[in-house]
Amino acid sequence: MAFDLEALGGLRLIAAAGQVVETQRRRLALLALLAAAGERGLNRDQLVGCLWPEATEENAKHALNQLLYGIRRSLGEDALHGVDLLRLDPTVIDSDVRRFERALSAGAYGDAVRYYGGPFLEGFYLADAPAFERRVESERARLAAAYADALERLATDGERGGDARAAVVWRRRLAELDPLDARRATALMRALTAGGNSSGALAHGRTYEALVRHELGAPADRAVVALARRRQEMGIRMALGAGARQVVAEVVRQGLRTITVALVLGVAASLAAVQLLETQLFGVAPTDLLTFAVAPMLLAVIAIVACYLPARRASRVDPLIALRSD
Repeated sequence: MAFDLEALGGLRLIAAAGQVVETQRRRLALLALLAAAGERGLNRDQLVGCLWPEATEENAKHALNQLLYGIRRSLGEDALHGVDLLRLDPTVIDSDVRRFERALSAGAYGDAVRYYGGPFLEGFYLADAPAFERRVESERARLAAAYADALERLATDGERGGDARAAVVWRRRLAELDPLDARRATALMRALTAGGNSSGALAHGRTYEALVRHELGAPADRAVVALARRRQEMGIRMALGAGARQVVAEVVRQGLRTITVALVLGVAASLAAVQLLETQLFGVAPTDLLTFAVAPMLLAVIAIVACYLPARRASRVDPLIALRSD
């Protein structure tokens, strides 16, 4: 590899010795477009439409020929492949875009995230080339979505593998991509809580709430606010003298009340509908006592565990932080 094109987080061409290659902006723009196109390449008409939309056909084609001649002369005859359909030769000009996409294709999401240095062509513009800007925006959105998907996969793998620290790292990076995204904010708060940092989860919830109010002039997403306030409530109770076990027990009791009401209503509805289902039941009596006893008990156990585990994690919140955020 003689040159490396860095198009994620800016745009510059680096020589093998490490120095930045000074070249025309349109040359860099053409190289970036071809890097994003990868093996698909771009034909001459596409390049002309992006880089010289206002020029006559003859002038635009002449300008493209001059640009291609200049690239081959300064970077090597083999830098570009093709006559009408043009592609970069990765053995001559490699790019972070190519490495990023190859890592994604191989399922090496950690490598892909490392290669992603920022939005495609961030801070790079061409005057009088709206078609170029539209194409850049499209590629930028595509690559950013792929980056977010890689982070999501890494975070999910961390959560499933019990690596709470890694999950927090990836969830935090996802939240930083869009600080106003309620789903990502909630996921980060849950990851922080799972990692034993309920205080951090509470702090992030408050930060999110303030940011939404400041940026959008609107109340924050209810799910995020509810999650933050629940943890704050637990911290305040412990600051007033309640033990962690008492707080957890209270949460479980509240959950049991809701579970009991739901089970009673569910059993009642089942008994009411049993006549409609009677003709479709085989080998089971419409009012089979075992079924009506075991099913609610199983659901109750699952619900209790679902209340207990998050409550136990959330009870680790620092009471002082909870009081300061009140």
